[in-house]
Amino acid sequence: MAEVVDLVLSDGTPSGLMIANLQNWNGVIVSCPRTLLDDLKARPEVHKAGIYLLWGDDPESDGGKLTYVGEGDKIWDRISSHNRQKDFWTNVIGITTSTGEVDISKSHVRYLEALTIKQIDHVGRARLDQNKPTPPQINESMRISMETFFDKMKRVLPILGYPFLTPVLEQSSNEGSTSGPLFILNSKGVEARAILTNNGLVVLAGSRASTEDAASWVNGRQIRERLIREGALIPSGDQLEFTRNIEFSSASAAACVVRACQSPGPILWKEETSGLTYKEYMANLSDSTTN
Repeated sequence: MAEVVDLVLSDGTPSGLMIANLQNWNGVIVSCPRTLLDDLKARPEVHKAGIYLLWGDDPESDGGKLTYVGEGDKIWDRISSHNRQKDFWTNVIGITTSTGEVDISKSHVRYLEALTIKQIDHVGRARLDQNKPTPPQINESMRISMETFFDKMKRVLPILGYPFLTPVLEQSSNEGSTSGPLFILNSKGVEARAILTNNGLVVLAGSRASTEDAASWVNGRQIRERLIREGALIPSGDQLEFTRNIEFSSASAAACVVRACQSPGPILWKEETSGLTYKEYMANLSDSTTN
């Protein structure tokens, strides 16, 4: 079902401060880079109760992301404190209600914070820079209200550059199946399966990867090392196994990690039904849109 997002670009560009919400939602989200905290401070939304998200590159993981979730009675006070105490983050988002007065209680924001942390940990697209809190005990009506609020919030955050609550592969409504063509890579004694999405290839959980590293291997080596550190690739017999769906920006990047060597991904991945290589499949797709 289509939804309308109201998005205000404070300086007319998506790289500056942005304010977003959904129509018929009582929430509001304010996003900005760390370099524009003076502009953020001037926004009334951050002087209310809510949660906030910090994120940036993970200093301990090449190519990985690190994030922190917090809550506060006035979220600006917490953001200001982290500006002095935490170095890793480059962007911040504040999430609160859009009404004129504060109408979100401490229990509300603590429950929302716990939901957010749990989802980030489950999705695995970023590492959390914190312990996982225990959700507060709340009544049923409050729980339903905050879970509805959380669902709306999740839909807006990727638009603001925060994808860490969104699974890399969305499930369709057809018995939980995934949409998009399925590609198979069978080489070096391992088999991997991947779904084509708008962002690239998502290698599916259960796929296998080789442990036989080629001496000249460069592209993808650091990605695989990070996936092993994160537990996304674990030993399974004499191979490695993907424990969750992993998104790759290109067919070659995915193939390099699976085969543990330099790999021409566009000709190694083959579409399950037609047998076409990834390169052939994409060429046919391009031809069909131009005719």
